[in-house]
Amino acid sequence: MSIIGIQTRNQSETQIMEICTRANDWLAKKLNVVSTQEFGRQCNWGKDAFHGGLWMNDTKQSVLNFRNLYGEKVIDMLRIIGHELRHAYQHQNNMLTDRKGSATKGGKNAILSGTWNGASWTGFYSDAPWEIDARAYEQEYKQMIIDSGIISEEELNMVLPGDRVTYFNEDQKKKELNDSSEEAIHYFEAATISKAQDDKNGELRKKAIVNAGFILKNNKWSYGDTSRSEQLVMQKTFKSLKKEFAVKYRNDALAYLTDSQYKNTAKKDRFWAAQENILQFDTVELAMSDLSI
Repeated sequence: MSIIGIQTRNQSETQIMEICTRANDWLAKKLNVVSTQEFGRQCNWGKDAFHGGLWMNDTKQSVLNFRNLYGEKVIDMLRIIGHELRHAYQHQNNMLTDRKGSATKGGKNAILSGTWNGASWTGFYSDAPWEIDARAYEQEYKQMIIDSGIISEEELNMVLPGDRVTYFNEDQKKKELNDSSEEAIHYFEAATISKAQDDKNGELRKKAIVNAGFILKNNKWSYGDTSRSEQLVMQKTFKSLKKEFAVKYRNDALAYLTDSQYKNTAKKDRFWAAQENILQFDTVELAMSDLSI
């Protein structure tokens, strides 16, 4: 989905957009910066898009990412607005220049670079001096908006309707396993089926390919004595069957081998050997503290 530009889904979203725009405009005027409040539902997911907001300096736009804010109150969104307007202040007062990299595409492990107060800097998102500075000011700016009285108490407690985002804590589980193991860990995809089922699927696929008209000769499939048009149809069938019987993988777990298991297992057998060791992830609800902004 695009970074900015959404159609509201209900009256509450419309109201919250108006309230947050009001807050942005007030704080921007107070800080003497240019900022237009925008909204999006960016959800390039997995480890990406862990952000509740972002600052787009080229267009002077502050974006609230509703995709990650379902279930949150307006009062908590004010912290994000404050954070992004601190970035506006940094850029527009030449504290931060030449910024490169995006936390929206790498989360807390994204590598950023830029010039901060005249000194070049490169490193992880969470260690960036401009992010440390923005985090230091976000609560103060949030409180300034609250103290201004431009948002009523009822409005502050409005909740953005929608199901809370959840994710699998893969990184945490891998770290726990790595830290607890005396050996290096080798990771593999976790299959949704057993080796026995995969072997059975292989036989079913072979039978289906034969039924499609293919001939197995010297361990290679051939079209036999068929016309070009028939071969094109067979080719599509072959691709379809290959996809149908391919191993499917889980997104809630990984398989693994310890270093000694890895070295003592033939390369061709490692994948299925690893299926005996499954690292199961937990389903975690995305919280404001997780948001990379």
